[in-house]
Amino acid sequence: MKDIRLRDFPSFIRTTDINDTMLNYLMTESETMPRGSAIVLNTYDALEEYSVNPLIAINPRIFTVGPLHLMQQHVPNGQLKDIGSSLWKEDASCIQWLDTKDIGSVLFVNFGSITVMTKEQLTEFGWGLANSQKDFLWITRPDIVGGDEAMMPQEFIDETKGRGMVTSWCPQEQQHVPNGQLKDIGSSLWKEDASCIQWLDTKDIGSVLFVNFGSITVMTKEQLTEFGWGLANSQKDFLWITRPDIVGGDEAMMPQEFIDETKGRGMVTSWCPQEQVLKHPAIGGFLTHSGWNSTIESISYGVPVICWPFFAEQQTNCRYSCVEWEIGMEINTDVKRDEVESQVRELMDGVKGKMMKNKALEWKKKAEEAVAVGGSSYRNIDKLINDVLLKK
Repeated sequence: MKDIRLRDFPSFIRTTDINDTMLNYLMTESETMPRGSAIVLNTYDALEEYSVNPLIAINPRIFTVGPLHLMQQHVPNGQLKDIGSSLWKEDASCIQWLDTKDIGSVLFVNFGSITVMTKEQLTEFGWGLANSQKDFLWITRPDIVGGDEAMMPQEFIDETKGRGMVTSWCPQEQQHVPNGQLKDIGSSLWKEDASCIQWLDTKDIGSVLFVNFGSITVMTKEQLTEFGWGLANSQKDFLWITRPDIVGGDEAMMPQEFIDETKGRGMVTSWCPQEQVLKHPAIGGFLTHSGWNSTIESISYGVPVICWPFFAEQQTNCRYSCVEWEIGMEINTDVKRDEVESQVRELMDGVKGKMMKNKALEWKKKAEEAVAVGGSSYRNIDKLINDVLLKK
């Protein structure tokens, strides 16, 4: 990638410890990869042709077959309906909440299944969301604050009431496969709460920012607070996923003032069916840790992103989202509520936000073309089956 920065490389590449476990594991795997019968990548040709094509020239047994979650439309009779990768129990009540929101009016916030943060980070995110004045759905795992609970204060709840939904996990992809085939397939690591979908149903098209930092990312309470108040101050609707463990060593709790501030426009829950959320028409943006599952899902559903990468390849995914694919903006590692607020407002209402949305829709169309009958990923699946699996 042109002009890539050191901080954009995966964390295990930037390490200064030659005995780093992940670095040595990946070096070993890289050496053994040429001996494999096939290497299967969950991406599609149009999205990463400049990276994938040189690899295929070296090893023609590389198959791009993604986005995999869109491929399920081709599997009949629901044979795979119970497959899923969530580490957390999902709360689907957020879907009902989303159903009450205008199209594209809600920001989805989810930092994934693993990321943790400090109490300070939790607070900054929270007040950033509250101050944005936008509706949000925020997923806060019970363990998102390292060693503490991921809770925003009551004033945050009050500030975002009616326009912010905070939940611990959600069904990130909403699925519409005929006859319910594959209805339980997903890449979530947490049990999902689908109630947020009902909430999204009440929102206008494209009005909601989705905030989710994935299954692993953690942050400090200070970071949580900055994100929260950035969302609150943006005055935009948001759906924020806050795993119970998202704040490292603490509980991801925002104070009562946050609850009051975001009442009616912010929903905070511990997990959700993320794929259902991302394809809900009320979702207008996604505040994410830039894990690959979240990145490819947001691209597949045409949702622009605000990135707060944590570790592994997330920084690289963020760089591609912001620079190569032009669908994202990056928040500083030292998150502050003012930056959260300004980026949420820009994503939901600004000129750059509109450009990002248009780009995201272009990539969505290309993803759909890739998995359609005759598309590049569809053909690669056939080739993988016929040339590799059936020859064994």
